[in-house]
Amino acid sequence: MNFHADTVYETNLSASSTEASQHPRISRPDGDQERTQSAQPSPQGRTQTANCQRRAVIGHGRGGRTSVRQTLRKSETLRGYRSFTTIISNGTLIVARPVRLYYVLEAGSSGHLQIGYTVSRNVKGAVLRNRIKRVLREAVRLHKGTLVEALRHRRHRLSAVLLYAGQNPTHRGAVRLASVEQPVAELLRQIGQLLADRT
Repeated sequence: MNFHADTVYETNLSASSTEASQHPRISRPDGDQERTQSAQPSPQGRTQTANCQRRAVIGHGRGGRTSVRQTLRKSETLRGYRSFTTIISNGTLIVARPVRLYYVLEAGSSGHLQIGYTVSRNVKGAVLRNRIKRVLREAVRLHKGTLVEALRHRRHRLSAVLLYAGQNPTHRGAVRLASVEQPVAELLRQIGQLLADRT
């Protein structure tokens, strides 16, 4: 069977075969509120708008220092049938319900991170499955910073698959970031601790 290069693959928890699905896009934040046509922006208003746009890109880190907003690069997303099946078959499994993380940690690399996202077959419907994968990616985006720095410092490479193995949500609105953010953060923290213990 031929697959396109822009296709992301899912691996079902209850089956050894992997089914293909399109890679869902990361939802973007809402844009600025529309101004009324009759309103004319003043110099002060333009300055405030510029400051708002700047704050969308730059946040305040610890100690009052500014830091660039954490992003999730395309190169940090695992793709490909063989990549998914190899990690799930040969990788190490850690669990923080309702999320499972299969990972392969390799030494001697430049600190690269790649994570794939998939959902158990228990979740029915492409809309719900894609919604869950977007939420998983957002949780990784928020909490990967410390792990990436540890990988670079220890010169390790992490390849992983995050699998949502929770119950089937009743509707799209039931899938929220709060339900998976802490489990994902805990799994990434465990990988960081494993790196620290290796030295």
